[in-house]
Amino acid sequence: MLDKDKIWYMWQYLSDIEFKNWETEFIFDMTDEDHELRKIKFRLWEIIINFNSLESEIDSYICELISDRSDELWMMIIYNMSYWQKISFLINYYLRLDKMCFREKYKDKINKINKWLRKIWEIRNWCVHAYWYTDNTVVKVKNKFNSDWVNFIYRKIDSKILDEYNKFINSVSKELNKLHLKIIENL
Repeated sequence: MLDKDKIWYMWQYLSDIEFKNWETEFIFDMTDEDHELRKIKFRLWEIIINFNSLESEIDSYICELISDRSDELWMMIIYNMSYWQKISFLINYYLRLDKMCFREKYKDKINKINKWLRKIWEIRNWCVHAYWYTDNTVVKVKNKFNSDWVNFIYRKIDSKILDEYNKFINSVSKELNKLHLKIIENL
């Protein structure tokens, strides 16, 4: 499992380096819009780091639930699964445990976390696959596609929206951790 603190400090260090260079070299040439775009860039980094950390936590939860202490085999299997497959597997496993062991005590909580995890997946894909080659804060995002056509939507973003996404990802991670600990402790 990735250590969020180490990732955070590493990100802060890299951000500080880039910020210092930016401050000394470009401070007089940048407009307010350039400053906002720079903030958006840093927030996007945070979203990707937080998403990857959450996915790593999900990997460890799956291994903890199904492993016989030889994690190597399970890690190879999990490594080849997509995020969507991992959350489907984890949520289904939680629901089965809940039904068999806890008489559906945690069913509502599990379903709520499932919905949140899927929303995080949408946020991540929206951030990663958006058309970022723009000079303003309106980005083109793939909405739907099939073999014949692609539908794009345009979204206005700012650093506040991305901050809210990061807070959401972190809160879901904490809730998932609480649920996992409750289930493991009561098995």
